[in-house]
Amino acid sequence: MDLIDRVPSPEEMKAIVKVARRQQTMAGLLVAVLLHVALVVVLTILALPLVRKSEPTLIISAVPTESLESPPKRSISQFHSPQKPSPASSAAAKVITASAVSPLAVPLIDEPVDTAVLGVDLGEGVGFGAGLGFGGAGTGLGTVSFFGNEAEGEHVAFAVDVSASMSGEQFQLMKRELARSLEGLQPGSKYQVIFFSGPVWFAGQKIEREGRNRAVVSGHRGRKLVWESDGRADGFVFADGKQPMPVEPWRHVSPSSIRQTKREIASVNKSFGTSWELPLSMALSMDPKPDVIYFMTDGAVRDAASAVQEISKMNRRGGRKAKIFTTAMMEPKAAEQLYELARKNSGTFSKVNQDGSVVTGRDALPRRR
Repeated sequence: MDLIDRVPSPEEMKAIVKVARRQQTMAGLLVAVLLHVALVVVLTILALPLVRKSEPTLIISAVPTESLESPPKRSISQFHSPQKPSPASSAAAKVITASAVSPLAVPLIDEPVDTAVLGVDLGEGVGFGAGLGFGGAGTGLGTVSFFGNEAEGEHVAFAVDVSASMSGEQFQLMKRELARSLEGLQPGSKYQVIFFSGPVWFAGQKIEREGRNRAVVSGHRGRKLVWESDGRADGFVFADGKQPMPVEPWRHVSPSSIRQTKREIASVNKSFGTSWELPLSMALSMDPKPDVIYFMTDGAVRDAASAVQEISKMNRRGGRKAKIFTTAMMEPKAAEQLYELARKNSGTFSKVNQDGSVVTGRDALPRRR
């Protein structure tokens, strides 16, 4: 019998069906794999443009630096009022951009920046000093000078003699130099001006003389501050001599405050005698303590060595010391002790000669024969 006419047995039919099913399953799996691969390829092609990174726009403000000439130094042998530095010109900001557009951008600041407030120190190139904040010497507040003595500080006090012994020439020279020094104070610093002539008071306060041995100062908020003397021109004390010194708040440097103080300096009058301890004690009592004190007098005092010791002792209280700079206004007799007062308190000494010239340091001391 031919093979084509033979009927498969039941066992053979089961085997044939099993093989057919296996082949069908494998074919289905292969088709499913191919479909998934194709789908992944299509999705990858569609997603490629979405994941390309865009180049952000870079905007940088750059201020061109200009070389600044150092101001000429003043000779210590002759006093001259230095010229005011010309204001720094504001530079336009340059912008550098990339070709692509970015959703982020750095804002440009067109307003000029006050380098005195920020503490920027411009030398050769551009450099930054102490940065923001103020804390005494080296804060980027600039140098202040008074009769040849120069210093830096956030809190600066001027204690100047307005005693009756001052000549008209001395008095006007003091007023001009004090006004010039105030104009040199930088924004961000604070100052005060103290007058002394036996009694001691701040610029802007009103002093009324009541006889030879009594003076009344109109203090903060109208408070009456009584100064009395034992009969000597330099023998004044505040109240009973045991109360703390009456102090005023620090003044903030601004064009309006400087103008007002200059008017108060111009209107002050001479009176009474000379005392070193009282004005310096008042300056050292201020809160916070000054970084710099400029002390000028036209007269020597009795027992000046003891006054120097007592003032230096007061300055050491509270930890941080103020730098005390001293000036003898045409009075060589006070030179040596004022030199010692400055030396003991980290300052320098200067002497104004009869012709108005100024000498500083040891050169200002009288020559010993």
